[in-house]
Amino acid sequence: MKSFFVLIFLALIAFVAAKDDRHNLILGERQEYDRLLKTKVVSSKAVVLCTKTEDYTYKHEDIEDPATITFVGVIDQYTNGKGGYATLKRGGPDYTFITLRFTSQRNRGYHFVIDIYGQ
Repeated sequence: MKSFFVLIFLALIAFVAAKDDRHNLILGERQEYDRLLKTKVVSSKAVVLCTKTEDYTYKHEDIEDPATITFVGVIDQYTNGKGGYATLKRGGPDYTFITLRFTSQRNRGYHFVIDIYGQ
């Protein structure tokens, strides 16, 4: 009986440890011949009693035939649910550009890793 309670306790600890409250944004789908177009880290420190908003734009103006975006992964580095939020503002998969908006929670910062793939 004692081992049963130990097993239940360990399962509960594993469940709590596996909980992940990230605010990820996944757009599109990886395809067979995709290549990594850009990796970018976007972050901002907390400001007392405020939220912070920032836009990030990826585009190739100097290339005649730019790659078409197929997949965008925006991964929140805060796993406790206290990170910011990423939203698509314009562009994205099936376009050659993307603009993402990052917004922090009040009194919090944010830290995201952006991976953009395309063909």
